[in-house]
Amino acid sequence: MYNILIVKYGEIGVKGKNRYIFENRLIRNIRNMLKPIGRFNVYKEYGRIYVDLEDYDYEEVIEEVRKVFGIVGVCPGVRAKKDYDTLKEIALKMLEEKIEAGYKTFKVESRRGDKSFGLTSQEMSMDIGGYLLSKVGDRINVDVRNPEVKIKCEYREFHTMVYSDTIPGYGGLPLGTNGRAMSLLSGGIDSPVATWMVAKRGMEVEAVHFHSYPFTSERSQEKVKDLAKILAKYCGRVRLHKVNILEIQKAIGENCNEEEATILSRRFMMRIAQRLSEKDIVML
Repeated sequence: MYNILIVKYGEIGVKGKNRYIFENRLIRNIRNMLKPIGRFNVYKEYGRIYVDLEDYDYEEVIEEVRKVFGIVGVCPGVRAKKDYDTLKEIALKMLEEKIEAGYKTFKVESRRGDKSFGLTSQEMSMDIGGYLLSKVGDRINVDVRNPEVKIKCEYREFHTMVYSDTIPGYGGLPLGTNGRAMSLLSGGIDSPVATWMVAKRGMEVEAVHFHSYPFTSERSQEKVKDLAKILAKYCGRVRLHKVNILEIQKAIGENCNEEEATILSRRFMMRIAQRLSEKDIVML
């Protein structure tokens, strides 16, 4: 049924004159995220971003799109020709699916994008709602204050649009709009979470992992590699540097007080990470 995704973004909308930079980056990031599935038409229109679904499984596409930082929600919808009766029929079909799913109350929200159309947005909602009630009023009720389902209808200049559900995204800013960062990635939970949260603020990330092989197992290195792969699903390509600091730790053990060993090891890690970093990379 669905042939289009409506992409909603949050902070980007308040970026003023620079808004187009964030929107264009977001479109590029969506295309990159969807490359493993196929080639999609992702475009901006009327201040929104759309993804044409064509014959692809919309649930699979949504699951990938919602991972893109900068997106607060994704709405599967139906885009059709500019015909008011067609819009009402699509709305009816969408509501019937919701009734079959067990929903008991609904509301219609409309938007008139074509000012030459004879009805206002409020009049559209009343008219479409009345039509839906005439068809399925014995199975569902209207609740304008707290409905279980909202059927959203738009009458635009060149087309109509109907949608209902909003699948939440992670918000933030598009990856690549806020510089770069180097993450010190361990096998624990704190560092990958910090990396994910920084990437959510629009920063591209690299990672460095320090180990002491053969005193630490190869499995620990594989675990970090797996973490980097998981991060890459959200953060794009994550370049992972692996550094063996066994000789440094031996030198510290032989020449320094035991109580200073940990802080000195960490100091060397920071220095090495700094060397690996480029001038425009922020240390995490």
